[in-house]
Amino acid sequence: MKKYYYDNKYIFIYSILALCIIFFLYYIFYLKNKNDYFYINEFSKKYFIIPSDRQGEKIKYLNKKLFNSEDKNIILNENNSIKNINYTIQIYVDTNYDSIANYLDKILLNNNKLIRNDFKIFSLNTNISVYYYLVYMNFENSDEAMNICKKLILIEECIILNLK
Repeated sequence: MKKYYYDNKYIFIYSILALCIIFFLYYIFYLKNKNDYFYINEFSKKYFIIPSDRQGEKIKYLNKKLFNSEDKNIILNENNSIKNINYTIQIYVDTNYDSIANYLDKILLNNNKLIRNDFKIFSLNTNISVYYYLVYMNFENSDEAMNICKKLILIEECIILNLK
């Protein structure tokens, strides 16, 4: 029995010692540092870097412009009247009239089935610049225009303009 009492005595002493160490660590890390603050050094390096080659997907259809403008003054080309056009297909947009005319000539040379009178060119004045639109045909509703546009091989993405 003495041996059992002897083992219990060491367990008791080690338990007291472990509790003292735990209390000491608690005192050092919690009670003593309770009101202290930590400081973050000022960041002096670059926040971000813009690489020269950004990779990613290239943006398609950059020559397509939206038909949005504060100034709704539409200037008509001399022989193209768009007063009676309801819906039309946007083919090409540019700020340079010569570029539009050259693009139309190129389309007509590549495709003999198209008729020049089906195309209209008009300009739209905005705060930024004057945009020239090359559009194709007049349609009564947007569904009819979309059906023709899907069959049209001139453009990859259909943009239907409502000129009412």
